[in-house]
Amino acid sequence: MREQSEKAVLLLADGRRFEGRGLGARGIATGEVVFHTSGTSTHQLLTTPACQGQLIAFTTPLIGNCGVNQSDAQGDGVFAAGLIVRECCKEPSNFRSEQSLPDFLAQKGVVGIEGVDTRALTRHLRDFGAQRGAIVSVAADEAALLQELQTPAAALPAPRAARLFDQPEDAAYHVAVIDLGCCRDLLLCLTSRGCHVTLLDPDATFADIKALSPDGVLFSDGPERPQPPATALETAKTLLASGLPLLGVDAGHELLAVAAGCRLLPLTTGHRGPNQPVSPTDGKTTFTTTQRHALAVDPASVDPARAAVTQVNRNDGSVEALRYVNAPALSIQYLPGVALDPTGRAGAVEDFLAAMAQRKEGAPHA
Repeated sequence: MREQSEKAVLLLADGRRFEGRGLGARGIATGEVVFHTSGTSTHQLLTTPACQGQLIAFTTPLIGNCGVNQSDAQGDGVFAAGLIVRECCKEPSNFRSEQSLPDFLAQKGVVGIEGVDTRALTRHLRDFGAQRGAIVSVAADEAALLQELQTPAAALPAPRAARLFDQPEDAAYHVAVIDLGCCRDLLLCLTSRGCHVTLLDPDATFADIKALSPDGVLFSDGPERPQPPATALETAKTLLASGLPLLGVDAGHELLAVAAGCRLLPLTTGHRGPNQPVSPTDGKTTFTTTQRHALAVDPASVDPARAAVTQVNRNDGSVEALRYVNAPALSIQYLPGVALDPTGRAGAVEDFLAAMAQRKEGAPHA
C-alpha cells in the first residue's frame, strides 16, 4: 500500500481537482497544463525550451518505458514546469537507457504526479482549454493556491538554445540562427546537412546578421509569444526585404508571419504530439508532423501580396506553412524531420538549402 505522504493533487485554475501520487521531487509546481499525445520522448520534451513553464500531461497511459539517455536532451536543463502521467515506469527496458524517469525527475528537482486519470484530464482540457494549474505533493493551502492560479502568470525569461553541438568540418553553408529557444534536434537538422551554425540572441539586429555574411537565416522554435519580441520582429521585417534565404520554424514561423502583416489566433488546446496530419493546399498528399504550439496564423490576415498559405492541418484546417512573396523565404508551424517525409516531398529544410545554393550561384530566387 502507498504511504499517505505520497499523495499528490493536480489543481486547475477553474477549480477542477485530480488526485494522484507524488512523482520525482516533492513540492509545488505551477504552470500551464497541456496534454501531449507522444508515447515516448518524455525526456526530450522536458528538456525542450519550447515547453518552458508547462505542466505536461501525457495521454499515453504508461510513460518512461525507455528510460532516460542524456544525449537525447534538447536543451541545457529542464524547461518544463512539471509532469503529469497515469503511470510511470520505474524499471525501464531499453539498451540506451542510462537512468529511470523517476530518478531523473528527482535528480533535476522536477515535481510530478502519477495515478491521474489522464483521459478525464484530457477531455476536460479539450472542452475548456489549456489553463494554469499546480501539482502539489506537499502540505499546502489549496484555496490560496487556487486564487493564485486565477491571476495572470508573470512572463518567463527567454530560454537559450544548447550552446554546445557538433559542427561539420567542411560546411557548405553558413546559417545564422535567431535563437528563440532552439531545440537541439533543429540544430542537428542543419549541421547534418552540411551547415555551419552561428547562434544569435533574439535581440540581434540586421547589422549584427549582415556582419556575419551568412548564406541564410533561420528563426528557431521556442516558447510562443502572442506578441513576438520587438527587436526580432523588426529584424525579420528587414530580412524579408533583404534577399537572404529565410526559414521560420514553430515560434519562428509565427514571428515571420507577424512580420509579414499576419495575425495570430489562439487554439483551444493547441497541437502537441507527433501525429498531426498536414497537407499541401492542393490536398493531394498528407504527411504526419510533430508539433507543440497553441497559436496559429489567422488565414484571413494573410495578405496575398506578401505571403501565401502552402500547407494546412487536416484536422482543423489551420495554417501550417507560408511562402513569402518577393523573398526566398518560407516558414512552417511544425518541426522539420531529419529525413524526407513519407510522400517523398522535399521538406522545408531542403527548400531552404536550395534557396541558399541558388543565392550562392548568383541566380535570382523564384
